[in-house]
Amino acid sequence: MPAIVHPAGEVKISMRPVSVFANGPASETGQLQDDLHGGWRQATRAVMVLLSLRGLPPAQIAGLLDCHPAAVRRWIARFNAEGMSGNRLA
Repeated sequence: MPAIVHPAGEVKISMRPVSVFANGPASETGQLQDDLHGGWRQATRAVMVLLSLRGLPPAQIAGLLDCHPAAVRRWIARFNAEGMSGNRLA
């Protein structure tokens, strides 16, 4: 496929949507949620810490990740005490 060449000085306007939302079958959405609490637990813990570093409170993080706020506080505390090794799978 040939590349599109724009004349010098031409302004290229992109018509991207302002927001994009995921939309999939319930079975796949359920699988993603199961994975967050299963095989992807270590990644979920990392996301908890990263969101906390960005200033989100544990209750809000828990709501986003569908877990209990106490679990979020536990993993943040382990990260604060032990660093990355505190969030590894046991």
